[in-house]
Amino acid sequence: MKKQTRVLAIMTVLALGALLCMFALGDATPQTQAQGPEGSEAIQTNWLLKGNKTTATSFLGTKNNQPLIFKTNKVEQMRIDTAGKVGIGTASPSARAEIAVANEDDLALRLLSGPNAFLDIKPSGATQTIFDTVNNRNMVFSLGTGRTEINVSAEGNPALRMLVGPNAFLDVKPTNTGGKFQTVLDTVNNRDLVVLTGSGNVGIGTTSPAYTLNVIGSASIQKGLSSIPLALAAFQAHNGGTSGEAALFRTESAANPNAVLKSVKEAGGTNDFFKCARHNANNTETQLCHIDTNGTFHAGSDFAEALAAKGGKSGYEPGDVVVLGTDPRSTVEKSNHPYDVHVVGVYSTRPAVLGEDAGSQTGLDNIPVAVIGIVPTKVTAENGAIQRGDLLTTSSTPGYAMKARPMLINGVEIYPPGTILGKALGSLESGTGMIPVLITLR
Repeated sequence: MKKQTRVLAIMTVLALGALLCMFALGDATPQTQAQGPEGSEAIQTNWLLKGNKTTATSFLGTKNNQPLIFKTNKVEQMRIDTAGKVGIGTASPSARAEIAVANEDDLALRLLSGPNAFLDIKPSGATQTIFDTVNNRNMVFSLGTGRTEINVSAEGNPALRMLVGPNAFLDVKPTNTGGKFQTVLDTVNNRDLVVLTGSGNVGIGTTSPAYTLNVIGSASIQKGLSSIPLALAAFQAHNGGTSGEAALFRTESAANPNAVLKSVKEAGGTNDFFKCARHNANNTETQLCHIDTNGTFHAGSDFAEALAAKGGKSGYEPGDVVVLGTDPRSTVEKSNHPYDVHVVGVYSTRPAVLGEDAGSQTGLDNIPVAVIGIVPTKVTAENGAIQRGDLLTTSSTPGYAMKARPMLINGVEIYPPGTILGKALGSLESGTGMIPVLITLR
């Protein structure tokens, strides 16, 4: 009797084991494994290792408030929780799909299309997630007619960063004024090179531009040039073209009471307000004029008038003594006889001020005639040697001045009125030459 009982118990255990092997997930009610026509399997409610035939209502999963867990080698690899969230590498997914890796820089996701074209996604460092295309492939976002939005947790945090190397990147970040576009090339010193704020201000070298364009540093504008010499100026403009100014300053409102251009220097400074110079072929400069620290204008040493020259300006040269012309179509011509009361002045080499009575348009045959000031002048010793302080007048040599001699009238020496050109500041013993003359017509 005891032996029969033991046999019955063993058979019962074997039967239960067979039923458990037939069951897996789904309906807990045991079903007969019937065969269909020609030996085919009938619809099963249990999961078979070689696959099942199912209905539209069959499923693989749980029927109570428990997650569906997938394990390999007794270790959980993936689960679907009761809220439908899928977790890989995590038992508590916080999104519809969440992949967790054990270490930073471990590959989290690879999208593969062929053996060599894929996109890798992995966390890196404490704050970065890297999307890495392999084999130098481009990453393209095709949006169609839609739009892409990137939200950040706080004002000032970058919403988009394009990185080239460890210290060069471009940031787009929101601010409380609407947004900021920012490029950074030096994160070590936190130097932002270009910033476009939500208010429309552009900053170069500053993160908080106060003007429409705010540049911290020097600026250069060049037209028609690929390179320019280095300069110490904070701002410089170069025009390498065949037309147009290098710079133009203009006020458009007639009601504007302010100056078109303003020059201000610090009190106590000894620097000039303004300087003009000529650039030479050997890359040097020749200063032509300046306004000094006291506001005094320095330039050529005479005041001249632009007057038309008889026969054209090509027949004249600086230092020529000129008189009123006899040709009504011209204004001046070279002097050619002594004590000419029509003497006007001297062809100036570099006038400080040039007066013109033609709307400031210089005629093609106009020459600058000095009427007052110090001018290099052609002189001749035909009326005797010239000494410093001698009064000069016209001579018989065309374009040359000579020493003037007074007439004795009633015992008084009188120079013929209207014939004196000026006073010699240099000397000439003989022949002809060029000396400085203080033009004082009388």
